[in-house]
Amino acid sequence: METETNSDKTNRELEKLSIEIEKLRAETANLKSIIRFVPVITGIVAVLVFCFGIYQFYSQQRENINQQKIEAENSQGNFERNVQLSEKEFRRKFYEKQLDLYLDLSQTAAQISTVEDKNKIQEKYQRFLELYNGNLIIVNTDNLPDNRVQNAADNFNNTIVKFKSNQASKTDLEESAKRLSAVLRNSLIGFWQIPIKEIQVSENK
Repeated sequence: METETNSDKTNRELEKLSIEIEKLRAETANLKSIIRFVPVITGIVAVLVFCFGIYQFYSQQRENINQQKIEAENSQGNFERNVQLSEKEFRRKFYEKQLDLYLDLSQTAAQISTVEDKNKIQEKYQRFLELYNGNLIIVNTDNLPDNRVQNAADNFNNTIVKFKSNQASKTDLEESAKRLSAVLRNSLIGFWQIPIKEIQVSENK
């Protein structure tokens, strides 16, 4: 009876061992199946990593290009703004010079027409010629051929010459000076579109 019991135990142990061996074989088979796919999985992972690297590279390149484009546009915008500011500043200084010269020219003409001393007249006339033959040509913005400023300045100069040779009166000189001042004023009003009524100027004679 004891021998049979030992035999049964031995059979049960053998069955357990056989079952364990079968389990190990099954696990080994599964592991082998997985191992067969490892190179494929590794390759797929490598391809995915490579593709992701390319994606990152081109994304960075695209971002750099966009940033460079934005910087170029900003740079161009700053350049254009600087040019506009430079032009505005130049125009401001130019028209300040024009106003100063027109005032100087008008005052000089008025002094010539009112001074009695011939030496003083000649002194002021010399100043008039400096303006007439110099800066007036630069800052005069009247359009040709209807250049009223130049015509009025020419008329005043001719009147002075006639006055010095006794071919024009003091009244003629005064009227010519007034005409020149009125034309200078009207030129400034017209150019700057100042809402002030122009002074009517008679035709030069």
